[in-house]
Amino acid sequence: PLPSLSQANADIKADSSMGKSLLKSARRLEDGDDDGEIDYTYVANYSIKFQGCHHVSQWNAEVDEDNDVCMQTVRLARFRLCPTGTCSNDKAIGCTSGFGDYIVDLDTFLASYLQDKQETEEYNCEYAQNNVCGCDADDVDDEDTCLNTCYANNGLSYCIEDEDEGEQFQAMDYAACAQYDYQADDDANRRRLDEAEEEVQYFIGAYCANQGGDVRLGFFSDDTCTTKSETSYSALTGSSLPYSTES
Repeated sequence: PLPSLSQANADIKADSSMGKSLLKSARRLEDGDDDGEIDYTYVANYSIKFQGCHHVSQWNAEVDEDNDVCMQTVRLARFRLCPTGTCSNDKAIGCTSGFGDYIVDLDTFLASYLQDKQETEEYNCEYAQNNVCGCDADDVDDEDTCLNTCYANNGLSYCIEDEDEGEQFQAMDYAACAQYDYQADDDANRRRLDEAEEEVQYFIGAYCANQGGDVRLGFFSDDTCTTKSETSYSALTGSSLPYSTES
């Protein structure tokens, strides 16, 4: 399951690709005297601490059909910019001095987080392969088996590729609310539902869980990811929706 973002981001550097992306899109919660430009030399010694997220209801300006939701849910993420030396996972607030609080839409936050996570994992896998595992040695009979064993022994299970699992669920595809395309299979006890002679559409998107302390993926019936679907993801697919339960 998706790790709690409130615990995963205390050591994200503000001048990293994720940090720059967030700061470029975020709005500071207190008035400042700067000109709106981010000085990345200034934030080089700062880290990002996820503070939580919350929902706001607002009028859906793109309503064009009778079954569109009139009031949509807007999700916002709040994070704190803390001096790196004082930014701690053990503190929910991250730090108590020398900080700045920012707010950004949850889609942007989640996309940045997932991109940073992907880049970090790819780097870790490549580093282990080239510098730790030694599976390219002449006395290694099966390099793939050697690598998978090395990854497992070093806590890098995400590096292991399982060809039997087929196409993997990509959370990045649903960083913003997006339609879920599924293949109905009666033999696997999956259902295709029709309403007004049209196929029912389903959407997956992020929402605030655990009183705003976590970000999870949910299964919705509208393109703003406001209304939870009465049909569950597991009823359609036979498996649980990734990143939707407590870690």
